[in-house]
Amino acid sequence: MTGLIKPNVSLKWDERYVKLASHIAGWSKDPSAQIGAVIVSPELGRIISVGFNGFPINIEDSEERLDDTPEKLKMVIHAEENAILFAGRAARDCHIYVVGKPVCVHCALLIIQSRITRVVAVQPDFSVESKWNETGEKALMLFNEAGVEFTDIDRRWLA
Repeated sequence: MTGLIKPNVSLKWDERYVKLASHIAGWSKDPSAQIGAVIVSPELGRIISVGFNGFPINIEDSEERLDDTPEKLKMVIHAEENAILFAGRAARDCHIYVVGKPVCVHCALLIIQSRITRVVAVQPDFSVESKWNETGEKALMLFNEAGVEFTDIDRRWLA
């Protein structure tokens, strides 16, 4: 690894960025899905962008809309999407830390396309059948094919 984040302290920094993503997840107004993302430049040793899941700017995030899951899912922007949108081209060669749910296929495609080189997130639970684990498993397959490094979050960091 190059830059300011030295190999012997990368776990320390991974833990810090995971905790920050967890904190940012709490900014989401959706009580059933608190997702946070942090994009970091390992070369510069600094945060490039953050994001949390929610509706687009100027779209009302009323309790009624948040409780209507099918409608909510049509309108919500994922934490990873928000972080990538705000980072723009600066996301290239960065790492992304995602807390809350496994990365979905759509966000995996955006991560790959934005040239992010490493993802630190919750690995899907292959023993549990759910849409998030299914899409997360496909995301891992895409990361592997595209050469994007994936690191499972150490669950102790979330305690």
